[in-house]
Amino acid sequence: MYDACYSRMKHLFCLVVFLFVGKLLAAESPSTNSLSNTNIPVAATNEVNSTNAPPGTNQPMAVTNAVKSTNPPVREAKPQPELAKLFRVKPGFRVEMVADETMVASPIAMALDESGRLFVVESSEDPRLGGNQKGLVRVLEDSDGDGVFKTSRVFADDLDRPASIICYSGGVFVGTAGQIIFLKDTKGEGVADARRVVYKGFNAGTNRLSNAVLFNGFGWGLDNRIHCTTEGQGGDIVSGTPPNTQSIVLKEGNFSFDPRTSQLFVENGSSQLGICFDNRGRRFVSYATAPMLLLMYEEKFALRNPYYEMPGPILDVAGGGTADWLYAIQSARAASVPTRPGFRRSLPARTLRGGTERGIAHFTSAGGTTIYRGNLYGDPYVGDAFMADAAGAVVHHEKLVEEGVEMVAGRLADEAGTEFLSGKPGLFRPRQVIAGPDGAIYIADMGAEFSGASDKAGATPGLATVKGHGHIYRIVPVSFKQPKSADLAKAGGTNLVAALMSPNGWYRDTAARLLYERQDKKAIAPLAQTIYSPVVPPLGRMSALHVLDGMNLLVEMHVLKSLEDADDRVREHAVMLAYKFVPPDGSASPVMWTQLTKLGNDPSPLVRYQLAFALGPIRNNGRNQLLVNLLKADLGSKWMQAAVMTSLTQDAVEVFGLVINDPAFRNNPGGRDFLRLMFRMLAARNEAAEVRQVIELLRNLPEPENFALLREFGDELRCSRNSLLAADANVGALLARARVVALDATMAENRRVQAILFLQEGTAAQSEAALIDRLDLLEVAQVQSAALITLARFSSLRIGQTIVQRWPLFRPYAHKDAIVALLSRPEWTQLLLSAIENRSIAASELSSTEALFLLGHPDQNIRGRAERLFVLPDRAQRQQVAAEILPVAQLVGNALQGQVIFLDRCATCHRLGRDGNQGGMDLAEAASWPKERLVTKIVNPNLDVNKQGMLQFVPLLDGEMLTGFTMHQDARSITLCQENGVNRLLPRFNIQAIQELGVSAMPDGLEGGLNRQQIADLIQYLVVAPR
Repeated sequence: MYDACYSRMKHLFCLVVFLFVGKLLAAESPSTNSLSNTNIPVAATNEVNSTNAPPGTNQPMAVTNAVKSTNPPVREAKPQPELAKLFRVKPGFRVEMVADETMVASPIAMALDESGRLFVVESSEDPRLGGNQKGLVRVLEDSDGDGVFKTSRVFADDLDRPASIICYSGGVFVGTAGQIIFLKDTKGEGVADARRVVYKGFNAGTNRLSNAVLFNGFGWGLDNRIHCTTEGQGGDIVSGTPPNTQSIVLKEGNFSFDPRTSQLFVENGSSQLGICFDNRGRRFVSYATAPMLLLMYEEKFALRNPYYEMPGPILDVAGGGTADWLYAIQSARAASVPTRPGFRRSLPARTLRGGTERGIAHFTSAGGTTIYRGNLYGDPYVGDAFMADAAGAVVHHEKLVEEGVEMVAGRLADEAGTEFLSGKPGLFRPRQVIAGPDGAIYIADMGAEFSGASDKAGATPGLATVKGHGHIYRIVPVSFKQPKSADLAKAGGTNLVAALMSPNGWYRDTAARLLYERQDKKAIAPLAQTIYSPVVPPLGRMSALHVLDGMNLLVEMHVLKSLEDADDRVREHAVMLAYKFVPPDGSASPVMWTQLTKLGNDPSPLVRYQLAFALGPIRNNGRNQLLVNLLKADLGSKWMQAAVMTSLTQDAVEVFGLVINDPAFRNNPGGRDFLRLMFRMLAARNEAAEVRQVIELLRNLPEPENFALLREFGDELRCSRNSLLAADANVGALLARARVVALDATMAENRRVQAILFLQEGTAAQSEAALIDRLDLLEVAQVQSAALITLARFSSLRIGQTIVQRWPLFRPYAHKDAIVALLSRPEWTQLLLSAIENRSIAASELSSTEALFLLGHPDQNIRGRAERLFVLPDRAQRQQVAAEILPVAQLVGNALQGQVIFLDRCATCHRLGRDGNQGGMDLAEAASWPKERLVTKIVNPNLDVNKQGMLQFVPLLDGEMLTGFTMHQDARSITLCQENGVNRLLPRFNIQAIQELGVSAMPDGLEGGLNRQQIADLIQYLVVAPR
């Protein structure tokens, strides 16, 4: 009954909407031909609703002494043909100078307002100038509409290290060192006579600026907020100024604020160089060496489930692949830019085949990314990324392609070995790219680079003080003709609504911002009608949803209509907004729940992804099964797993029961990953009833799955000072069954191995004798290894003695597990050294890293004995070996043969795609490395030690002494990958210390026994293996 009434009302409303919007467009919009000429579907009117009040307050803005203005004579840009000498641009495009050095000097950031004025931040660019880096904001205007700026005025000066700018309410927000300032011209003189500090930032020691947070980027979001970025890594404080004195502590470096209310919101991620959005509203941030980082979820979701830690929000879209190699006109001087840990470093310059000398490097001084959302270049370019690199003197272009909920970047075939725009290094230093109202890409060029001492008094020694250098360029198609652009400052509410239909993202964003600023009641009806009109483009319908939300006028009917929209982008954003109509008790209305349930089978993974987040607060019947269905549809996606996990603040055991009894789920690698996440969360909650339910579900699984999964859950329980036996006495019977299986040689090998490993959950008294009996010559290698790994968890001296005594009985496969066990306890290590001294165990059984551990052992007696048996590795000799083997990089390798070698020699500690230790170090980035670097990494791993792969010494309070490298860590535990490939989950309360030993966890000499062709085969596999 309810659904039928809703359906009739909906169809009647759509008919009214269709008629209304048709009349609106006919009355107020120009013709289609006019649209293409003006670049925006509105006719400007004089209907304006504006105010001179500052953002976030109803009080009059405090007016300071006006800064001095300069009014230079009107100047035309230099003749365009001269630019051909400076640039090489992609065929079909041309470069135009729209502001020359008489207009701007060292521009580093810019923004275009609703009237087409260009606000430019000029700043001293060398950090060695210390605290005296004063900058200014300049406003440029195009008085005759030909696209070239004719006048330039100083809008505001005396700004401390300004770095970012965004337009709002007829003025601009400027991000400086320690402050966000709002500047506005209230007298119409082109000068900011009003200045107000809106926010202040206080440093927590993570940034390089003394006691000041540098606000380095702004972006207008669909959520009607200004998103702000900083480089901080957590702990910085941002505070409003009176009358809005809210303060927030940043989790990382990013936050957002409502410019009308000044309310602050913590966001995830951090950025060195600003933020941008694509047409779906996805957020991208940038670092100098990694300019295209996609933020995969909102911070509010990370805070929802206190017992689950979401994966880091950043996805490196380029991924270090060849798509973001830079090809400069000539080799550019390497920039000295700090590299954020975990991101790639630049490659050396090379000579391309054919003899053309070009610099090939990764980004070293990127200036941020812009996702193209205009309509000038044509549909093939919409959604592509453009980014500037000052050191490379290029504007780089990459095609972005969706892969599930992720994105990957690729270079277009017609740009192979070249760049979208290349300039002469030292003469062209692009700092920022933005999109304009004409659909063109605009480039802020800091201008020619100078070095050497200055003759001017007071200049810093060794630095040139240069004034008057800088340019603003734009890239347009060769057939481009300057369109007549509309002045949105003069547009009324209905025309601003029509502007939301523009194919140009600049117009949609600006119109949405103005509608939010003005809160114009005349726009309410056309906004609501836009959602229902079939003639409105999808991005217009999507924008209208968020504008209505920003005006507090969004109603459930709007969301319901949008949930069934034909375009997945509209459906995705409707799901994002649906939570607003879920009451505190979690009972969504019947019609809302029906619509959401249908989206469980949506063809778009992005809609399903947002639905998994949206289901968090909902408690309708069928919600848990819907979560499971979403999970199974994208089981291999860690992001979908995270979205489901953050929604499991309640009913987690019910969801666990729905998936654990599905064999296909349990045997899927993605399913096993999700089960591990649930084990960690449920163990962290450590609620007795839930733990018993989980144990019972696991006990009833078939062997050996019950052994393996219970052991994983037991590891997690130990991190909460609990255990399987303490939680459920019935586990004792299963341990007894495991001992029977372990002893039965007729059982399947894997069944016996899992049973032996499960005995770690029992006591030494119960299992020690049975396990020692498995160290027998008649046992297969895998059984011997499992017995050694389990025995290493117990502490009796008898175990160490038995391992040494039975060494001759071990299969070679089990030798490494025996050595790792003997090194884990000092009393066992003494037995190992005695065996090496009497030559019953060869010293060569120990790797270089294990020998290094003994040479630095905290026990003086062990250290002294080791010094008589081992010597420190000769690094010079390793470098010589690497140099001799380096020519194998020129050989053609066989990837299939290389895969066999990888599985034999590398898979213990590394993973590559689905090969290797899935808890080990990921080698996905190796595809982007030169083969010479891969050879060096294998032969001489200590030449360039990554902190993530550094060998660590971890003594435990219970007496164990472990070595390895940390694969994962959180507040409860760390996961240590040991040299035998065993990933040990270590409770933090049992860790005495974590000491980095300063060397790679990867031992020297891994090339031993391989000929040069086999090394080439391994290299080839590392480069081409599926990721």
